[in-house]
Amino acid sequence: MVHQLKQRLAPSCIPIFTSDQLRAYYTALTSHFGEFRQVFGHRRPIWLVSPKLLFAMVVKIRSGKRLKYAFTLPVFGTRGQIRDTVQTLGLSGTIQTTFVERINLTCRQLIAALHCKTWSLPWSRRTLDHRFTWFCAVYHFVRPHMGLADTFVNDRCFKECSPAIATGLTDHLWSITDLLTWRPSPVLT
Repeated sequence: MVHQLKQRLAPSCIPIFTSDQLRAYYTALTSHFGEFRQVFGHRRPIWLVSPKLLFAMVVKIRSGKRLKYAFTLPVFGTRGQIRDTVQTLGLSGTIQTTFVERINLTCRQLIAALHCKTWSLPWSRRTLDHRFTWFCAVYHFVRPHMGLADTFVNDRCFKECSPAIATGLTDHLWSITDLLTWRPSPVLT
């Protein structure tokens, strides 16, 4: 995932990363965001991690299945640098993984092959890719999101809104029939 992200970014762009304490993130980020430099005292150039890389982790300490406590740990950059960068993006400034964990939980709940205890197994990467593509289409066009609700009606109901409506791609919630029968317009060259 980090490799694909690096390929899509501009060469000078280094995003800010927050994650849980999975060790693979550290290896992936340090191997993709840096460069070889000639350092005095070394014959060959050595790999140095970019000083622009900002990476912080949320470390969770558990006792059995219960969460005892959690704390944040800046890995690259200082707490102040990370807080200031996150605030310039319009967020609260705290180191958190809530948005990623929310989408991961939603994926696991809506794609049967990703449930922890299930009979529905992803037989191949291709079938899992097809299921994930279907999930993305339903998530963005069919499923209403309460966080995107525009107005409240009668203090109870909300105007249903999906990410596709919020971005202006469509003006109504689609049904599954709409999604299955939709055909893109031909591109004129």
